[in-house]
Amino acid sequence: MNMLISNIQRFCLRDGKGIRTTVFFMGCPLRCFWCSNPENFKSEIIKYNKNGTEKTFGKIYTEDELFCEIMKDKDFYENGGGVTFSGGECLLFLKGHTNLLEKLKQNGVSICVETCLNVPSENIQKVKNYIDEFFIDLKVFTDKAKQINCEPNKVISNLKLLKDKNAITTFRLPLVKGFNDDKDNLGIIKNIIHKFNPNCVEIFSVMNLGKEKYQSLGLKVPDLKKFSPSEMENIKTFLDYENLVINKF
Repeated sequence: MNMLISNIQRFCLRDGKGIRTTVFFMGCPLRCFWCSNPENFKSEIIKYNKNGTEKTFGKIYTEDELFCEIMKDKDFYENGGGVTFSGGECLLFLKGHTNLLEKLKQNGVSICVETCLNVPSENIQKVKNYIDEFFIDLKVFTDKAKQINCEPNKVISNLKLLKDKNAITTFRLPLVKGFNDDKDNLGIIKNIIHKFNPNCVEIFSVMNLGKEKYQSLGLKVPDLKKFSPSEMENIKTFLDYENLVINKF
């Protein structure tokens, strides 16, 4: 089974421990209006025109081809580095590529995933034993979740699954001013954090990193307001978790 990948980003320092190679799958169940990778909404090759030249988002890889791309950086994976699968939503697709995951583990490559957990539980069951750490985005758990196609009950069910399996998890809270920063949503997230006791919690103010991509795809560029340092500190205080940091992505 082949894989549709939009980007392979090398020498990443924020997608897990050490130096990592981040692989972005195309296809996602959510439609977050602040997403910095809107080209990954759908699992299909996208052609667009930029300054009179046809460009393409997406490339098809076999498992062997992607393994070779990842192993090009093997010398940099010391001190806990490795590969991080992202997206889109990588857990929609990795269930069909356990051979690749097994081969990476046999070669001593650490594997992380970045996920929203808005996927069927069986997808996680098939790959969980290969994953060294799950980086989980906690976005919205109120009625606003419908606006981005998120199913909070599915996310919480999968969090319980990972807790039962003693998986190493880091929670990330992408804060969108005026959308998921209200006390109701933050209160639910606070309860989730204290119940599931992740290794670390990272909060950050989303930024418009994908402006050119939105323009290329003919999509409306999101109007995102940045949180002030004091507002971020107030949220950190409210969440009241020992291993919580404010990140500047």
